[in-house]
Amino acid sequence: MAEYKIERLGGFAGFGLPGSHLASRGRIAAAQLEQQVQDALEALFAKHAKARRPATRGPARDMFSYRITRTTDSGEQSIEVPEADVPGALINCIKDELI
Repeated sequence: MAEYKIERLGGFAGFGLPGSHLASRGRIAAAQLEQQVQDALEALFAKHAKARRPATRGPARDMFSYRITRTTDSGEQSIEVPEADVPGALINCIKDELI
């Protein structure tokens, strides 16, 4: 069964970056997602998996990006995408924590 882990990175507080004491992360089973969301995630992985580096943040330095890791029987695959590309169902499963 496939599972998605998601981490919020960056922003003004530097979530998830080296030296940060804040983490925003969550996980959700693929079976819990609507088919439309699963299809959107497949498209994201197809688009961003070919990139050699994470999506650039451009002029908006304090915006969030998200690392999405897909775990399947064949292993893990991760991509990093801008906030605007992430389905709301994944963002809603994220919890903030002090580390």
